[in-house]
Amino acid sequence: MMISFWSPVKDELVSGIAVLLATAGCKEFACKVVLTDNYVGKGNIGSCLFGEAYNRFRRDYDRARSECYERGDSFIRFLRKETGKAIGYGRTLEILSEQLYFLPLNQSLRSDIYEYGFDRELPDILDFCEARFDFLLLNTESRGNLSTKTILNCADQIVILLPTAEWMVDLLMEDYASVMPHAVIVFHGQPDSGFLRRMKRKYSAFRNKMLYLPVTEEVKEAIREGKVVEYYEKASEKYRDGDADPIMQKLRYITFSVMRKEKRETKLRYEEMRALFEKRNRDPFSKKYSLPSAESYVAEQETDRF
Repeated sequence: MMISFWSPVKDELVSGIAVLLATAGCKEFACKVVLTDNYVGKGNIGSCLFGEAYNRFRRDYDRARSECYERGDSFIRFLRKETGKAIGYGRTLEILSEQLYFLPLNQSLRSDIYEYGFDRELPDILDFCEARFDFLLLNTESRGNLSTKTILNCADQIVILLPTAEWMVDLLMEDYASVMPHAVIVFHGQPDSGFLRRMKRKYSAFRNKMLYLPVTEEVKEAIREGKVVEYYEKASEKYRDGDADPIMQKLRYITFSVMRKEKRETKLRYEEMRALFEKRNRDPFSKKYSLPSAESYVAEQETDRF
């Protein structure tokens, strides 16, 4: 299953939230998730996993390659040497053993060259990921990238990330309504439960597609430092020990909402989804959130998209 992450405006939190959801997904659903994106530069997936050093790795590799760096070598092997991460399936870096993977691409830092190379390589990427992983999470550039439109058209699910700003929602509904049938909206920002209620009333046709994720300063710092996976693991451990975290419960609910299908369009039955959480002897949707009733879940499966 291919899930694309996108925002109509440039926002560095998009890639960080994509990594958070990928980590939550592979931990909660015991599946294999691979991450990649269709652009280079500040705020990409690599920088969320390895910090600003990732773009330095890219520059060093480009410079070395121009000097005939180890003929026949590739960026993935260069990254293995720099990060110490193992190579999985020949072209991915293993972030969490047998769970979370990162697929870096070999194109140049020049955006025009990268764009051409990515568009040409996309069919191969999809085939490669479909055969080996349960979920492909693809972070996309907000504007000016031709491959973004292609990705949004072929994605099984689109996660639209928006800050808690009403004008941003109006922009989305006016200019990008065509993506809404395949999308869910995840608002992020400082806690403001009233904002979500207002937007659901204003755009009642999409009320079931609107979710909210509080983004604290601790989360932003983890994104800036490239320690998103480490942040999730620490926060999850505290959550299991009963230490309340404003992001964990909602993050798990959003993950369930986004990743409720398996690959090849095979949907999990309601009873199977419930069993996934019962095995862990805890209900991530306690108190405010709860799993949908079996009747409503079955009814929802009768539609191709929600």
